[in-house]
Amino acid sequence: MVSILLVQAQATPKESGLRDEKWYLPLGLLSIGTYLREKGFEEVHILDADHDPLEKIIGQIESQRPDIVGINFN
Repeated sequence: MVSILLVQAQATPKESGLRDEKWYLPLGLLSIGTYLREKGFEEVHILDADHDPLEKIIGQIESQRPDIVGINFN
């Protein structure tokens, strides 16, 4: 079975002061994940890490060890 991890990574620099103002759901990744599940990929995970440091994102990827990683930056 193929495991897929779709990541919403940091897009807004912390220094901008905008990162803590609004939180948006990763609708694009949720749509892709839904499509993949409909096509028979059972192990699809979404990691909404828009407000997480890079080290935490890398740690999540390393701990899950997915076969495929998709990363989105807005």
